[in-house]
Amino acid sequence: MKKVLLIGATGNIGMRIKSYLCKKSLSLYSPLSSEFDLKDQNCIHNYMKSISANDPMCFDYIIYCALDKSNLDIEKRNISNLQNILFFQNHFNAWIHFSSRAVYDELAPYKNIPVVPVEDLPEPTKPYSRLKYREEVMLHKVFRGDCFILRLFDVTTSNDNSSLIQRWKSQIAHKGFCKNEVLNPIPSDFINIVVGNIMDKKIAPGTYNLSGSKSIDSEEVMKGRTRGPKQEKTGACSFVFDNNELQICEKK
Repeated sequence: MKKVLLIGATGNIGMRIKSYLCKKSLSLYSPLSSEFDLKDQNCIHNYMKSISANDPMCFDYIIYCALDKSNLDIEKRNISNLQNILFFQNHFNAWIHFSSRAVYDELAPYKNIPVVPVEDLPEPTKPYSRLKYREEVMLHKVFRGDCFILRLFDVTTSNDNSSLIQRWKSQIAHKGFCKNEVLNPIPSDFINIVVGNIMDKKIAPGTYNLSGSKSIDSEEVMKGRTRGPKQEKTGACSFVFDNNELQICEKK
């Protein structure tokens, strides 16, 4: 039976992955930060020791979707956390890492972004973008097992995209306006489909963009209440969610 370690299970994406994996025939471990403190190598060591017993290759997969927002320097804190857990990489056979279209930095708003290897991307200037970029670079340099980098574009947690619409409404309430955006949102269930396909060996290790196939426009949805530069944030993606089916377009 596969053993899976899920890091970041209390976040929006992590909670949905946990709910999905709990229905699968596998051993799922999703420790709380009090049990598995990414800031503390000793804490990580003790947890690994309690699980691994006589098997140093403790987990078939680690799914890493953690993001520590507790520190003002989000980049420094999260890079340190990733370094701490990579110290124990001999416990993991394969790594599933959630990245973001933010790695494309200034290119991110534009349409039809191809899957560009992180080594061929310029280092971003924005803190969160640079964080996701540096995470990918570190994994490529350090992790010796199979690695799956999943760059998420826009994720919706509702079938009618109401979660995205709520985000736009919040921007209007806070700023008086929001950017005109054209998004290709993916439902959270789509992420589960990709993770399931990885574990079923249907997807090769590599870097992938994840996007939906249908566009929604904030200006149209919000009926003229938005203003600002329009940004067509669609993606030429490796995985496209269309008509409730996973389409694999390309691998890089």
